[in-house]
Amino acid sequence: MGKKAWANNKIVAFFVCILVVTALIAYWAPESAKPSESALVRDVIKCKSDKISQDLLQTKAAGKLTLILGMTTKPGQKTVADFASKGITLFPNSWTFDSLVAETDWTKLCDLAKNKVITNLDIVQ
Repeated sequence: MGKKAWANNKIVAFFVCILVVTALIAYWAPESAKPSESALVRDVIKCKSDKISQDLLQTKAAGKLTLILGMTTKPGQKTVADFASKGITLFPNSWTFDSLVAETDWTKLCDLAKNKVITNLDIVQ
């Protein structure tokens, strides 16, 4: 094998390594790990629901969100504990008519929208 052939193999091997590393990064990097500070909820959630208010969709997705959750029934201790185990804090003492205050991050909004007990989600202004 000549010197030129050996040099070409090193170049090919280098580019193959770069390709493999790039593919691994693309595979393991979660696409929604952390939105930019200016990203809006509507840009980062992967569901559509009439339960989610337009004001909430226009809110920045960074940090905790304080929400008003419309619910079909007043949550009991078991419901509060179930939501807490999923990273959603309910404040049962805030219950008024058919809603209460809750706190969570944007990643839980689709789960909330799918929940049959939840009638609507809005942001505390």
